[in-house]
Amino acid sequence: MPAFENDYMTPEERAEYNRKLMEFSKESSRKRWAEGNAGELCEKLYRAYTAYEEYLARNYEASQDAEHVETVSQQLYLRLRGNLAKAHQTERCAHVRPNGRRCGSPRMSPGELCYAHARMSESRPKTLALPSLEDSNGVQLAIMKLAQWLIDGEMDAQKAGKIAYMIQTAASNVGRVDFSEEEET
Repeated sequence: MPAFENDYMTPEERAEYNRKLMEFSKESSRKRWAEGNAGELCEKLYRAYTAYEEYLARNYEASQDAEHVETVSQQLYLRLRGNLAKAHQTERCAHVRPNGRRCGSPRMSPGELCYAHARMSESRPKTLALPSLEDSNGVQLAIMKLAQWLIDGEMDAQKAGKIAYMIQTAASNVGRVDFSEEEET
């Protein structure tokens, strides 16, 4: 007798079941967070921060006075603003997507790649030079590469069929996969 009800599932059915379970879990977490105190407080902080930014931009005298104020709220504002400035100056990921655009995420230190592309790079096969399958452009390039290997006789049909199935799986996952270290809001 199986330990779990999904022991009777095919690997594809199990993967789909697990994906839906993860999606449901993420969605319910988002909903609880958004409807709870944490979401409400973050939303208030965001609205207050942007309103204060706009106020200072419109009122030059107030922005000059703000530099000399040492209240807790002003210090918080300055710290948030400093963190935002640091984030904009961070070096970016060196990965170039199949569509020719750079990634744009902050890179990990030490290294040249962001968290997601470093993980993808670690899992990329070493013997075959397939492009990254992170978007539809990469999937299309991989299909073209596979066709080229078959036509040139560099790969047998059985191995190509298995790789084609993996590319098909990657294509169905495009847009639903999240490689980020932490979920961004």
